[in-house]
Amino acid sequence: MSNGIVALAFRVVLERLRRWRPDVVVTAVWAVAVLPVLVAAARAIAQHWRPIGDNALVALRAHDVFTSHQPLLGTWSSASLEAGKDLNHPGPLLFESVALPVKLFGSNLGLVIGVAAVNILAITTIAVFAFRRAGRLGAVLLLLGAVYMEFVMGSELLFDPWNPHILILACLAMLTCAWGVAAGDSWALPVYLALGSYCVQTHLGYSYLVPGLLLAALAFRLVGRREVTKREWWCSAGVLAVLWAQPLVEQFFGEGEGNLSRVLGARGSDGLKIGPSLGMRLFASVVTRPPWTARAGFTEALPFTGYESPGVLKPLAVMGGTEAVLRLLAAVVVIGVALYIARRRRDTPGLLMVATAVAALTVALASMVIMPVGPIGLTAHQMRWLWPISVFALCSVVLVVVRSVAPEVPAVWAGAAFAGSVAVLTLPAYVQPAGPSARRDLIPVVAALQDQMGPLEGIGTVWLDTTRTPAFDNFDAAVMLELQRRNVPFVVDEPGLVRQVGNDRRLAGNADVQLYLVRGREVLHPPEGTDRVAIAVSMSNDEFAELTDLDLLAVDGAGMTADEQARYDELLAKADVGSVAVVISPIS
Repeated sequence: MSNGIVALAFRVVLERLRRWRPDVVVTAVWAVAVLPVLVAAARAIAQHWRPIGDNALVALRAHDVFTSHQPLLGTWSSASLEAGKDLNHPGPLLFESVALPVKLFGSNLGLVIGVAAVNILAITTIAVFAFRRAGRLGAVLLLLGAVYMEFVMGSELLFDPWNPHILILACLAMLTCAWGVAAGDSWALPVYLALGSYCVQTHLGYSYLVPGLLLAALAFRLVGRREVTKREWWCSAGVLAVLWAQPLVEQFFGEGEGNLSRVLGARGSDGLKIGPSLGMRLFASVVTRPPWTARAGFTEALPFTGYESPGVLKPLAVMGGTEAVLRLLAAVVVIGVALYIARRRRDTPGLLMVATAVAALTVALASMVIMPVGPIGLTAHQMRWLWPISVFALCSVVLVVVRSVAPEVPAVWAGAAFAGSVAVLTLPAYVQPAGPSARRDLIPVVAALQDQMGPLEGIGTVWLDTTRTPAFDNFDAAVMLELQRRNVPFVVDEPGLVRQVGNDRRLAGNADVQLYLVRGREVLHPPEGTDRVAIAVSMSNDEFAELTDLDLLAVDGAGMTADEQARYDELLAKADVGSVAVVISPIS
Protein backbone atom coordinates (compact mmCIF):
# COMPACT_ATOMS: atom_id res chain seq x y z
CA MET A 1 0.00 0.00 0.00
CA SER A 2 2.80 2.40 0.89
CA ASN A 3 4.44 1.71 -2.49
CA GLY A 4 1.20 2.64 -4.19
CA ILE A 5 1.00 5.94 -2.30
CA VAL A 6 4.58 6.81 -3.24
CA ALA A 7 3.92 5.95 -6.88
CA LEU A 8 0.76 8.09 -6.89
CA ALA A 9 2.62 11.05 -5.35
CA PHE A 10 5.40 10.64 -7.91
CA ARG A 11 2.89 10.69 -10.77
CA VAL A 12 1.23 13.84 -9.37
CA VAL A 13 4.59 15.63 -9.20
CA LEU A 14 5.50 14.59 -12.73
CA GLU A 15 2.12 15.75 -14.01
CA ARG A 16 2.54 19.16 -12.39
CA LEU A 17 6.03 19.51 -13.82
CA ARG A 18 4.72 18.57 -17.26
CA ARG A 19 2.06 21.29 -17.08
CA TRP A 20 4.41 23.93 -15.67
CA ARG A 21 5.22 26.66 -18.17
CA PRO A 22 7.61 29.33 -16.82
CA ASP A 23 6.99 32.91 -17.94
CA VAL A 24 9.62 33.73 -20.56
CA VAL A 25 10.07 37.38 -19.58
CA VAL A 26 10.28 36.67 -15.85
CA THR A 27 12.74 33.85 -16.51
CA ALA A 28 14.90 36.18 -18.58
CA VAL A 29 14.93 38.86 -15.86
CA TRP A 30 15.65 36.15 -13.28
CA ALA A 31 18.68 35.14 -15.36
CA VAL A 32 19.75 38.80 -15.46
CA ALA A 33 19.50 38.96 -11.66
CA VAL A 34 21.50 35.75 -11.23
CA LEU A 35 24.24 36.80 -13.65
CA PRO A 36 26.12 39.18 -11.29
CA VAL A 37 26.25 36.45 -8.63
CA LEU A 38 27.66 33.93 -11.11
CA VAL A 39 30.22 36.39 -12.48
CA ALA A 40 31.36 37.42 -9.00
CA ALA A 41 31.70 33.78 -7.92
CA ALA A 42 33.60 32.83 -11.08
CA ARG A 43 35.99 35.75 -10.62
CA ALA A 44 36.59 34.78 -6.98
CA ILE A 45 37.40 31.22 -8.01
CA ALA A 46 39.72 32.39 -10.79
CA GLN A 47 41.55 34.70 -8.38
CA HIS A 48 41.97 31.89 -5.80
CA TRP A 49 39.91 33.59 -3.11
CA ARG A 50 40.30 32.22 0.42
CA PRO A 51 38.20 32.87 3.52
CA ILE A 52 39.81 34.86 6.32
CA GLY A 53 38.60 36.04 9.72
CA ASP A 54 34.95 35.26 10.42
CA ASN A 55 34.56 33.83 6.92
CA ALA A 56 37.15 31.16 7.76
CA LEU A 57 35.12 30.26 10.85
CA VAL A 58 32.05 29.72 8.65
CA ALA A 59 34.06 27.37 6.43
CA LEU A 60 35.44 25.52 9.46
CA ARG A 61 32.02 24.92 10.98
CA ALA A 62 30.55 24.00 7.60
CA HIS A 63 33.18 21.24 7.47
CA ASP A 64 31.99 20.12 10.92
CA VAL A 65 28.43 19.42 9.75
CA PHE A 66 27.61 15.69 9.98
CA THR A 67 30.82 14.96 11.90
CA SER A 68 31.59 14.40 15.58
CA HIS A 69 31.93 18.19 15.81
CA GLN A 70 28.38 18.84 14.56
CA PRO A 71 27.50 22.50 15.31
CA LEU A 72 24.26 23.07 17.19
CA LEU A 73 24.54 26.87 17.32
CA GLY A 74 25.61 29.71 15.09
CA THR A 75 28.76 31.79 15.39
CA TRP A 76 29.75 33.53 18.62
CA SER A 77 28.05 36.93 18.81
CA SER A 78 29.75 40.22 19.62
CA ALA A 79 26.63 40.94 21.72
CA SER A 80 28.40 38.78 24.32
CA LEU A 81 30.60 41.74 25.22
CA GLU A 82 27.51 43.81 26.01
CA ALA A 83 25.69 40.99 27.81
CA GLY A 84 28.63 40.05 30.02
CA LYS A 85 28.34 36.37 29.05
CA ASP A 86 29.10 34.40 25.92
CA LEU A 87 26.24 34.16 23.43
CA ASN A 88 25.95 32.51 20.05
CA HIS A 89 23.63 33.33 17.20
CA PRO A 90 20.74 30.89 17.75
CA GLY A 91 21.34 28.13 15.19
CA PRO A 92 23.64 26.42 12.67
CA LEU A 93 21.60 26.93 9.47
CA LEU A 94 24.29 29.18 8.00
CA PHE A 95 26.85 26.38 8.25
CA GLU A 96 24.43 23.76 6.97
CA SER A 97 23.40 25.89 3.98
CA VAL A 98 26.96 25.82 2.60
CA ALA A 99 28.10 22.47 4.05
CA LEU A 100 27.57 20.30 0.96
CA PRO A 101 29.65 22.38 -1.49
CA VAL A 102 32.31 22.94 1.17
CA LYS A 103 32.63 19.19 1.70
CA LEU A 104 32.62 18.48 -2.04
CA PHE A 105 34.94 21.24 -3.24
CA GLY A 106 36.89 22.38 -0.18
CA SER A 107 36.73 25.46 1.99
CA ASN A 108 37.78 27.93 -0.72
CA LEU A 109 35.93 26.90 -3.86
CA GLY A 110 33.09 25.28 -1.92
CA LEU A 111 32.34 28.32 0.22
CA VAL A 112 32.09 30.56 -2.86
CA ILE A 113 29.75 28.08 -4.55
CA GLY A 114 27.66 27.64 -1.40
CA VAL A 115 27.10 31.35 -0.79
CA ALA A 116 26.36 31.97 -4.47
CA ALA A 117 23.78 29.15 -4.32
CA VAL A 118 22.14 30.70 -1.24
CA ASN A 119 21.82 34.05 -3.03
CA ILE A 120 20.52 32.45 -6.23
CA LEU A 121 17.92 30.55 -4.22
CA ALA A 122 16.86 33.83 -2.59
CA ILE A 123 16.50 35.48 -6.02
CA THR A 124 14.47 32.51 -7.25
CA THR A 125 12.17 32.74 -4.23
CA ILE A 126 11.64 36.44 -4.95
CA ALA A 127 10.73 35.71 -8.58
CA VAL A 128 8.32 32.87 -7.77
CA PHE A 129 6.36 34.51 -4.97
CA ALA A 130 6.26 37.96 -6.56
CA PHE A 131 4.88 36.37 -9.75
CA ARG A 132 2.26 34.48 -7.71
CA ARG A 133 1.11 37.75 -6.13
CA ALA A 134 1.30 40.36 -8.89
CA GLY A 135 2.08 38.53 -12.10
CA ARG A 136 4.77 39.50 -14.53
CA LEU A 137 4.98 43.15 -13.44
CA GLY A 138 5.36 42.28 -9.76
CA ALA A 139 8.06 39.71 -10.47
CA VAL A 140 10.02 42.04 -12.75
CA LEU A 141 9.86 44.91 -10.27
CA LEU A 142 11.09 42.84 -7.33
CA LEU A 143 13.78 41.20 -9.45
CA LEU A 144 14.84 44.71 -10.39
CA GLY A 145 14.95 45.43 -6.66
CA ALA A 146 17.17 42.37 -6.18
CA VAL A 147 19.54 43.51 -8.94
CA TYR A 148 19.67 46.98 -7.42
CA MET A 149 20.48 45.41 -4.04
CA GLU A 150 23.30 43.45 -5.69
CA PHE A 151 24.67 46.70 -7.12
CA VAL A 152 24.56 48.35 -3.70
CA MET A 153 26.37 45.41 -2.11
CA GLY A 154 29.04 45.25 -4.79
CA SER A 155 30.37 42.12 -6.42
CA GLU A 156 32.56 40.91 -3.54
CA LEU A 157 29.65 40.64 -1.13
CA LEU A 158 27.70 38.38 -3.49
CA PHE A 159 29.83 35.43 -2.37
CA ASP A 160 30.66 36.71 1.13
CA PRO A 161 29.57 34.23 3.85
CA TRP A 162 29.77 36.78 6.71
CA ASN A 163 26.41 36.50 8.45
CA PRO A 164 25.17 40.11 8.03
CA HIS A 165 25.90 39.99 4.29
CA ILE A 166 24.67 36.53 3.29
CA LEU A 167 21.24 37.47 4.69
CA ILE A 168 20.60 40.60 2.62
CA LEU A 169 19.01 38.94 -0.43
CA ALA A 170 17.47 36.28 1.82
CA CYS A 171 15.77 39.09 3.77
CA LEU A 172 14.34 40.52 0.54
CA ALA A 173 12.98 37.05 -0.26
CA MET A 174 11.50 36.83 3.24
CA LEU A 175 9.72 40.17 2.75
CA THR A 176 8.29 38.88 -0.53
CA CYS A 177 6.97 35.80 1.27
CA ALA A 178 5.47 37.99 4.03
CA TRP A 179 3.50 39.71 1.27
CA GLY A 180 2.34 36.25 0.19
CA VAL A 181 1.30 35.36 3.75
CA ALA A 182 -0.80 38.52 3.94
CA ALA A 183 -2.45 37.66 0.62
CA GLY A 184 -3.24 34.06 1.57
CA ASP A 185 -0.65 32.30 -0.61
CA SER A 186 -0.82 28.65 0.49
CA TRP A 187 2.96 28.14 0.27
CA ALA A 188 4.12 31.51 1.59
CA LEU A 189 3.81 30.75 5.33
CA PRO A 190 6.10 27.68 5.52
CA VAL A 191 8.62 29.31 3.18
CA TYR A 192 8.53 32.51 5.27
CA LEU A 193 9.18 30.48 8.41
CA ALA A 194 12.09 28.72 6.73
CA LEU A 195 13.65 32.00 5.61
CA GLY A 196 12.86 33.67 8.93
CA SER A 197 14.46 30.81 10.84
CA TYR A 198 17.54 31.09 8.61
CA CYS A 199 17.80 34.81 9.31
CA VAL A 200 17.23 34.61 13.08
CA GLN A 201 19.58 31.66 13.55
CA THR A 202 22.27 33.36 11.52
CA HIS A 203 22.08 36.82 13.12
CA LEU A 204 20.42 37.96 16.33
CA GLY A 205 19.63 41.31 14.73
CA TYR A 206 16.62 39.67 13.04
CA SER A 207 15.06 38.46 16.29
CA TYR A 208 12.45 41.27 16.37
CA LEU A 209 11.90 41.75 12.64
CA VAL A 210 10.99 38.16 11.78
CA PRO A 211 8.23 37.55 14.39
CA GLY A 212 6.96 41.14 14.21
CA LEU A 213 6.54 41.03 10.45
CA LEU A 214 4.91 37.60 10.63
CA LEU A 215 2.31 38.83 13.13
CA ALA A 216 1.52 41.82 10.90
CA ALA A 217 1.17 39.63 7.79
CA LEU A 218 -1.14 37.22 9.62
CA ALA A 219 -3.19 40.18 10.87
CA PHE A 220 -3.59 41.47 7.29
CA ARG A 221 -4.65 37.99 6.26
CA LEU A 222 -7.22 37.83 9.05
CA VAL A 223 -8.66 41.22 8.09
CA GLY A 224 -9.00 39.98 4.51
CA ARG A 225 -10.80 36.84 5.78
CA ARG A 226 -8.24 34.52 4.23
CA GLU A 227 -7.98 31.52 6.54
CA VAL A 228 -4.80 29.55 7.19
CA THR A 229 -5.50 25.99 6.09
CA LYS A 230 -4.65 22.87 8.06
CA ARG A 231 -2.04 21.95 5.44
CA GLU A 232 -0.31 25.29 5.97
CA TRP A 233 -0.31 24.82 9.74
CA TRP A 234 1.09 21.32 9.49
CA CYS A 235 3.74 22.30 6.94
CA SER A 236 4.71 25.30 9.05
CA ALA A 237 4.92 23.22 12.22
CA GLY A 238 7.10 20.70 10.40
CA VAL A 239 9.44 23.40 9.12
CA LEU A 240 9.88 24.87 12.61
CA ALA A 241 10.36 21.44 14.20
CA VAL A 242 13.10 20.47 11.76
CA LEU A 243 14.94 23.80 11.62
CA TRP A 244 14.91 24.45 15.37
CA ALA A 245 15.66 20.92 16.56
CA GLN A 246 19.40 21.50 17.02
CA PRO A 247 19.17 24.76 19.03
CA LEU A 248 16.58 23.08 21.24
CA VAL A 249 18.81 20.04 21.77
CA GLU A 250 21.62 22.39 22.85
CA GLN A 251 19.26 24.30 25.11
CA PHE A 252 17.94 21.30 27.02
CA PHE A 253 20.76 18.77 26.73
CA GLY A 254 23.93 20.85 26.30
CA GLU A 255 26.52 21.72 28.91
CA GLY A 256 25.60 24.45 31.38
CA GLU A 257 23.07 27.18 30.60
CA GLY A 258 21.48 26.81 27.18
CA ASN A 259 22.14 29.42 24.54
CA LEU A 260 18.48 30.36 24.10
CA SER A 261 18.26 31.07 27.83
CA ARG A 262 21.42 33.16 27.61
CA VAL A 263 20.02 35.17 24.70
CA LEU A 264 16.66 35.78 26.36
CA GLY A 265 18.35 36.69 29.62
CA ALA A 266 20.58 39.19 27.86
CA ARG A 267 17.68 41.15 26.41
CA GLY A 268 17.41 43.17 29.64
CA SER A 269 20.92 44.62 29.37
CA ASP A 270 21.31 48.09 30.91
CA GLY A 271 23.84 49.19 28.29
CA LEU A 272 23.44 52.20 26.02
CA LYS A 273 20.46 51.91 23.63
CA ILE A 274 20.18 53.69 20.30
CA GLY A 275 16.98 55.38 21.46
CA PRO A 276 14.23 57.30 19.58
CA SER A 277 16.19 60.38 18.47
CA LEU A 278 19.28 58.64 17.15
CA GLY A 279 17.22 55.73 15.86
CA MET A 280 15.08 58.06 13.76
CA ARG A 281 18.17 59.77 12.29
CA LEU A 282 19.83 56.47 11.39
CA PHE A 283 16.58 55.04 10.03
CA ALA A 284 16.03 58.07 7.79
CA SER A 285 19.67 57.99 6.65
CA VAL A 286 19.09 54.59 5.04
CA VAL A 287 15.38 54.55 4.14
CA THR A 288 15.24 58.00 2.51
CA ARG A 289 18.61 57.86 0.76
CA PRO A 290 18.34 58.53 -3.01
CA PRO A 291 18.92 55.34 -5.03
CA TRP A 292 21.87 56.79 -6.95
CA THR A 293 23.84 57.31 -3.71
CA ALA A 294 23.03 53.95 -2.13
CA ARG A 295 26.27 52.14 -3.03
CA ALA A 296 28.38 54.65 -1.15
CA GLY A 297 25.67 54.78 1.51
CA PHE A 298 26.23 51.11 2.32
CA THR A 299 29.05 52.28 4.58
CA GLU A 300 28.33 56.01 4.87
CA ALA A 301 24.66 55.90 5.91
CA LEU A 302 25.52 54.20 9.21
CA PRO A 303 29.23 54.87 9.69
CA PHE A 304 31.12 53.02 12.37
CA THR A 305 31.20 55.29 15.41
CA GLY A 306 33.15 54.45 18.55
CA TYR A 307 32.76 55.74 22.08
CA GLU A 308 34.06 59.15 23.10
CA SER A 309 33.89 58.09 26.75
CA PRO A 310 32.11 55.22 28.54
CA GLY A 311 28.46 55.31 27.49
CA VAL A 312 28.92 58.34 25.20
CA LEU A 313 29.24 57.96 21.43
CA LYS A 314 31.45 60.20 19.34
CA PRO A 315 29.58 62.66 17.09
CA LEU A 316 27.89 60.80 14.24
CA ALA A 317 28.36 61.81 10.63
CA VAL A 318 24.67 61.43 9.76
CA MET A 319 21.82 63.83 9.06
CA GLY A 320 20.42 65.97 11.84
CA GLY A 321 17.09 65.50 13.55
CA THR A 322 15.20 68.18 11.59
CA GLU A 323 16.28 66.84 8.23
CA ALA A 324 15.41 63.30 9.32
CA VAL A 325 11.91 64.36 10.39
CA LEU A 326 11.28 66.18 7.10
CA ARG A 327 12.51 63.27 5.02
CA LEU A 328 10.43 60.76 6.96
CA LEU A 329 7.34 62.96 6.66
CA ALA A 330 7.86 63.07 2.89
CA ALA A 331 8.19 59.26 2.85
CA VAL A 332 4.97 58.92 4.89
CA VAL A 333 3.15 61.13 2.39
CA VAL A 334 4.40 59.07 -0.56
CA ILE A 335 3.41 55.77 1.09
CA GLY A 336 0.05 57.24 2.12
CA VAL A 337 -0.67 58.27 -1.47
CA ALA A 338 0.25 54.77 -2.65
CA LEU A 339 -2.14 53.23 -0.10
CA TYR A 340 -4.90 55.61 -1.18
CA ILE A 341 -4.41 54.82 -4.87
CA ALA A 342 -4.36 51.07 -4.26
CA ARG A 343 -7.45 51.18 -2.07
CA ARG A 344 -9.40 53.39 -4.48
CA ARG A 345 -8.52 51.21 -7.46
CA ARG A 346 -9.15 48.03 -5.47
CA ASP A 347 -5.62 46.92 -6.23
CA THR A 348 -5.43 44.23 -3.55
CA PRO A 349 -1.92 42.92 -4.42
CA GLY A 350 -0.53 46.46 -4.43
CA LEU A 351 -2.37 47.40 -1.24
CA LEU A 352 -1.06 44.35 0.61
CA MET A 353 2.47 44.89 -0.65
CA VAL A 354 2.53 48.48 0.59
CA ALA A 355 0.95 47.40 3.89
CA THR A 356 3.62 44.71 4.29
CA ALA A 357 6.30 47.32 3.62
CA VAL A 358 4.78 49.65 6.22
CA ALA A 359 4.76 46.82 8.76
CA ALA A 360 8.41 45.99 8.03
CA LEU A 361 9.44 49.65 8.30
CA THR A 362 7.56 50.02 11.59
CA VAL A 363 9.12 46.93 13.15
CA ALA A 364 12.54 48.00 11.86
CA LEU A 365 12.27 51.45 13.44
CA ALA A 366 11.04 49.99 16.73
CA SER A 367 13.93 47.49 16.69
CA MET A 368 16.44 50.28 16.22
CA VAL A 369 15.03 52.32 19.09
CA ILE A 370 15.50 49.50 21.62
CA MET A 371 18.70 48.08 20.08
CA PRO A 372 21.91 48.26 22.18
CA VAL A 373 24.62 50.39 20.61
CA GLY A 374 27.18 47.62 21.04
CA PRO A 375 30.39 47.13 22.98
CA ILE A 376 32.70 48.77 20.43
CA GLY A 377 30.28 51.43 19.21
CA LEU A 378 27.66 51.81 16.52
CA THR A 379 28.12 49.34 13.65
CA ALA A 380 25.97 48.94 10.54
CA HIS A 381 26.10 45.13 10.56
CA GLN A 382 23.61 45.12 13.45
CA MET A 383 20.87 46.41 11.15
CA ARG A 384 21.66 45.37 7.58
CA TRP A 385 17.98 44.44 7.17
CA LEU A 386 17.27 48.15 6.68
CA TRP A 387 18.60 47.97 3.12
CA PRO A 388 16.35 45.18 1.74
CA ILE A 389 13.37 46.64 3.64
CA SER A 390 13.98 49.99 1.93
CA VAL A 391 14.17 48.31 -1.48
CA PHE A 392 10.96 46.36 -0.85
CA ALA A 393 9.14 49.53 0.25
CA LEU A 394 10.27 51.40 -2.86
CA CYS A 395 9.16 48.52 -5.10
CA SER A 396 5.74 48.45 -3.42
CA VAL A 397 5.12 52.13 -4.15
CA VAL A 398 6.34 51.78 -7.74
CA LEU A 399 4.10 48.76 -8.28
CA VAL A 400 0.96 50.65 -7.18
CA VAL A 401 1.79 53.77 -9.17
CA VAL A 402 2.72 51.90 -12.35
CA ARG A 403 -0.39 49.71 -12.21
CA SER A 404 -2.51 52.85 -11.92
CA VAL A 405 -0.99 54.97 -14.70
CA ALA A 406 0.77 52.75 -17.25
CA PRO A 407 -0.10 49.73 -19.42
CA GLU A 408 1.49 46.57 -18.04
CA VAL A 409 3.40 45.42 -21.13
CA PRO A 410 5.49 48.59 -21.65
CA ALA A 411 6.09 48.80 -17.89
CA VAL A 412 7.35 45.22 -17.80
CA TRP A 413 9.74 45.78 -20.69
CA ALA A 414 10.97 49.01 -19.17
CA GLY A 415 11.61 47.23 -15.86
CA ALA A 416 13.41 44.40 -17.63
CA ALA A 417 15.62 46.85 -19.54
CA PHE A 418 16.41 48.76 -16.36
CA ALA A 419 17.28 45.50 -14.56
CA GLY A 420 19.64 44.59 -17.39
CA SER A 421 21.35 47.97 -17.20
CA VAL A 422 21.87 47.77 -13.44
CA ALA A 423 23.13 44.18 -13.75
CA VAL A 424 25.77 45.30 -16.25
CA LEU A 425 26.91 48.00 -13.82
CA THR A 426 27.19 45.34 -11.11
CA LEU A 427 29.48 43.02 -13.09
CA PRO A 428 32.84 44.82 -12.55
CA ALA A 429 34.62 44.00 -9.31
CA TYR A 430 33.72 46.32 -6.45
CA VAL A 431 34.78 45.85 -2.83
CA GLN A 432 32.61 47.39 -0.14
CA PRO A 433 34.83 48.34 2.82
CA ALA A 434 32.72 46.26 5.21
CA GLY A 435 33.32 42.98 7.02
CA PRO A 436 36.10 40.48 6.30
CA SER A 437 35.98 41.27 2.58
CA ALA A 438 37.41 44.70 3.33
CA ARG A 439 40.72 42.99 4.17
CA ARG A 440 40.94 40.80 1.09
CA ASP A 441 44.44 42.27 0.64
CA LEU A 442 45.51 39.82 3.37
CA ILE A 443 44.46 36.76 1.35
CA PRO A 444 47.90 36.29 -0.30
CA VAL A 445 49.54 36.44 3.14
CA VAL A 446 47.06 33.89 4.51
CA ALA A 447 47.58 31.64 1.48
CA ALA A 448 51.36 31.71 1.91
CA LEU A 449 50.98 30.88 5.60
CA GLN A 450 48.57 27.99 5.03
CA ASP A 451 50.67 26.45 2.27
CA GLN A 452 53.65 26.08 4.65
CA MET A 453 51.78 24.28 7.44
CA GLY A 454 52.53 20.75 6.17
CA PRO A 455 55.08 20.03 8.97
CA LEU A 456 52.20 20.12 11.49
CA GLU A 457 50.62 16.97 10.05
CA GLY A 458 50.97 14.09 12.47
CA ILE A 459 52.32 16.31 15.24
CA GLY A 460 49.50 15.45 17.64
CA THR A 461 46.82 17.66 19.17
CA VAL A 462 47.58 21.36 18.80
CA TRP A 463 46.59 23.99 21.35
CA LEU A 464 45.96 27.29 19.60
CA ASP A 465 46.98 29.90 22.15
CA THR A 466 45.16 33.16 21.35
CA THR A 467 46.45 35.28 24.24
CA ARG A 468 48.52 37.31 21.75
CA THR A 469 45.68 37.74 19.25
CA PRO A 470 44.70 41.37 18.61
CA ALA A 471 41.10 42.50 18.15
CA PHE A 472 39.55 41.92 14.70
CA ASP A 473 42.28 39.43 13.79
CA ASN A 474 42.02 37.71 10.40
CA PHE A 475 44.66 34.99 10.81
CA ASP A 476 43.82 32.69 13.74
CA ALA A 477 40.63 31.40 12.12
CA ALA A 478 42.46 30.75 8.85
CA VAL A 479 45.12 28.77 10.75
CA MET A 480 42.42 26.66 12.45
CA LEU A 481 40.78 26.07 9.08
CA GLU A 482 44.08 24.84 7.65
CA LEU A 483 44.66 22.58 10.64
CA GLN A 484 41.24 21.09 10.01
CA ARG A 485 42.00 20.63 6.31
CA ARG A 486 45.22 18.77 7.18
CA ASN A 487 43.36 16.59 9.74
CA VAL A 488 45.37 18.04 12.63
CA PRO A 489 43.22 18.01 15.80
CA PHE A 490 43.25 21.32 17.68
CA VAL A 491 41.91 22.72 20.94
CA VAL A 492 41.37 26.24 22.30
CA ASP A 493 40.90 27.71 25.74
CA GLU A 494 39.48 31.22 25.25
CA PRO A 495 35.78 30.93 26.29
CA GLY A 496 34.35 32.83 23.32
CA LEU A 497 36.44 30.80 20.89
CA VAL A 498 35.36 27.57 22.58
CA ARG A 499 31.75 28.51 21.88
CA GLN A 500 32.78 29.40 18.34
CA VAL A 501 34.36 26.05 17.45
CA GLY A 502 32.52 23.75 19.87
CA ASN A 503 32.87 22.49 23.44
CA ASP A 504 34.52 19.30 22.23
CA ARG A 505 37.52 21.41 21.20
CA ARG A 506 38.06 22.86 24.67
CA LEU A 507 41.60 22.58 26.06
CA ALA A 508 41.56 20.04 28.90
CA GLY A 509 45.14 18.88 29.30
CA ASN A 510 44.86 17.06 25.98
CA ALA A 511 47.34 18.99 23.82
CA ASP A 512 50.78 17.92 22.61
CA VAL A 513 51.93 21.18 21.06
CA GLN A 514 51.31 24.85 21.78
CA LEU A 515 50.83 26.99 18.68
CA TYR A 516 50.46 30.73 18.41
CA LEU A 517 50.99 33.48 15.90
CA VAL A 518 53.49 36.30 16.05
CA ARG A 519 52.89 39.39 14.00
CA GLY A 520 54.73 42.32 12.47
CA ARG A 521 58.46 42.57 13.06
CA GLU A 522 58.26 39.80 15.66
CA VAL A 523 58.32 37.29 12.78
CA LEU A 524 62.07 37.95 12.47
CA HIS A 525 62.83 36.63 15.96
CA PRO A 526 60.57 33.81 17.18
CA PRO A 527 60.35 33.62 20.98
CA GLU A 528 62.96 31.50 22.70
CA GLY A 529 62.07 27.82 22.85
CA THR A 530 59.79 27.92 19.82
CA ASP A 531 60.13 26.73 16.23
CA ARG A 532 58.81 28.76 13.34
CA VAL A 533 56.89 26.48 10.99
CA ALA A 534 55.36 29.05 8.63
CA ILE A 535 55.94 32.68 7.79
CA ALA A 536 54.23 35.11 5.44
CA VAL A 537 55.38 38.68 5.00
CA SER A 538 53.71 41.76 3.60
CA MET A 539 56.54 42.48 1.16
CA SER A 540 58.35 40.89 -1.74
CA ASN A 541 60.86 38.08 -1.26
CA ASP A 542 63.70 40.39 -2.26
CA GLU A 543 62.61 42.97 0.30
CA PHE A 544 62.40 40.33 3.01
CA ALA A 545 65.87 39.04 2.15
CA GLU A 546 67.17 42.61 2.37
CA LEU A 547 65.40 43.07 5.73
CA THR A 548 66.94 39.84 7.04
CA ASP A 549 70.44 40.98 6.07
CA LEU A 550 69.95 44.37 7.70
CA ASP A 551 68.50 42.72 10.78
CA LEU A 552 71.64 40.61 11.14
CA LEU A 553 73.67 43.78 11.19
CA ALA A 554 71.41 45.24 13.87
CA VAL A 555 71.55 42.08 16.01
CA ASP A 556 75.33 41.70 15.68
CA GLY A 557 75.84 45.30 16.65
CA ALA A 558 78.10 45.83 13.64
CA GLY A 559 76.51 49.19 13.02
CA MET A 560 74.73 50.55 9.95
CA THR A 561 75.15 53.60 7.84
CA ALA A 562 72.48 56.28 7.95
CA ASP A 563 71.06 55.05 4.64
CA GLU A 564 71.00 51.43 5.85
CA GLN A 565 69.29 52.47 9.08
CA ALA A 566 66.66 54.42 7.14
CA ARG A 567 66.06 51.46 4.84
CA TYR A 568 65.91 49.09 7.83
CA ASP A 569 63.28 51.25 9.54
CA GLU A 570 61.30 51.46 6.30
CA LEU A 571 61.24 47.68 5.87
CA LEU A 572 60.39 47.09 9.53
CA ALA A 573 57.40 49.41 9.17
CA LYS A 574 56.35 47.48 6.08
CA ALA A 575 56.67 44.18 7.97
CA ASP A 576 54.42 45.52 10.72
CA VAL A 577 51.52 45.97 8.30
CA GLY A 578 50.61 42.32 7.69
CA SER A 579 53.46 39.90 8.36
CA VAL A 580 52.64 36.85 10.44
CA ALA A 581 54.36 33.64 11.47
CA VAL A 582 53.19 30.38 13.05
CA VAL A 583 55.39 29.18 15.90
CA ILE A 584 55.11 26.05 18.02
CA SER A 585 56.58 24.71 21.21
CA PRO A 586 56.19 21.27 22.81
CA ILE A 587 54.02 20.77 25.88
CA SER A 588 55.63 18.53 28.47
